[in-house]
Amino acid sequence: MTQVDPISEISQQGATLIARIRIPKLSDQQHVERLKTELIEGLNGSSTKNVILDFQEVRFAGSIAFLAFLGLRRVPSVERIIVCNLDSNVREIFAICRLIPTGTIQNAPFEEAGTVPSALLLCDT
Repeated sequence: MTQVDPISEISQQGATLIARIRIPKLSDQQHVERLKTELIEGLNGSSTKNVILDFQEVRFAGSIAFLAFLGLRRVPSVERIIVCNLDSNVREIFAICRLIPTGTIQNAPFEEAGTVPSALLLCDT
């Protein structure tokens, strides 16, 4: 059987799950489904209240990826989802789709932070 490399590196810090996404392009359905599975498995059986999605290595995210991330909103214990380290192109896509707060949109499904440490600070508020 072939070993499949994970698409994300998942760690837990208190009530916060941190997922570092390791592929540059999130537009392939197979990759996105694997990522969603990894995230859900990371949340199973935990009392995670916050999810930080680290996009440091991501340069493109298609609409199929947003569906996977929005699916995390249905996990009962998850109160906040924070995206960080967004490439300017990825940030623009998030903003156009009204998924992060912008100057005119404040009620969005995700919050944004510059870095993982700043996202962790948001979790403490």
